[in-house]
Amino acid sequence: MTNPEILKLFIQKEVKQVSQEFLADTMCYLEKEKKGEVIKTLLYSFENVLQNCKRKGKLPDIRYIQLSLKRAKALKLEPFYQLELFDDQFILNEVIESDEVDFDWIYEEYRLYCEKIDQQSKRYFQQIENSALTRIKLAQLITCNKIVKHILVEGIVHIINLDIFQEMPLEQGIQIQIGEYRGAYQIVFTSDQYTKKIGKLWYGIL
Repeated sequence: MTNPEILKLFIQKEVKQVSQEFLADTMCYLEKEKKGEVIKTLLYSFENVLQNCKRKGKLPDIRYIQLSLKRAKALKLEPFYQLELFDDQFILNEVIESDEVDFDWIYEEYRLYCEKIDQQSKRYFQQIENSALTRIKLAQLITCNKIVKHILVEGIVHIINLDIFQEMPLEQGIQIQIGEYRGAYQIVFTSDQYTKKIGKLWYGIL
């Protein structure tokens, strides 16, 4: 078999199985009444980064809040999600404030995923190149982002009702998004002049 054929076999047999296990284990953790705890962790990060920004007198300048995934940190098996605050120039200016998000549950699952991929690759007698393993590990981060986006979406109603969030100029359009560090992103929420009233009503209904 050629190297491309071996890689294809590796992906079909080993990577597919390990990826399915990653998704099952991660979702199982969230379903065991842990989702609320994860959302609280996210709320803590929002509260912390916004309070730090307020102490610097920069709260009125915020226009973008991004939950960023740092691929380089992920490959080093370090915590790889960070909340970043930007002004109206977004990434054209320096980040106003940032804070690492303690998503230990997904960091641990990703670490186990990478270890399993490395272990399974040894069965192929070093015919799987390190560059291919790196691409496989990076691809799994797409799944991580989908799961974390789900958490962010569910947490929005709680985020916009944080006292510190309500102090920002919401009528200016504060944009909350998720994406890769200095890369593509998806908008999850944009505030407007009705956010304060709707947020409190929404929160009361829930």
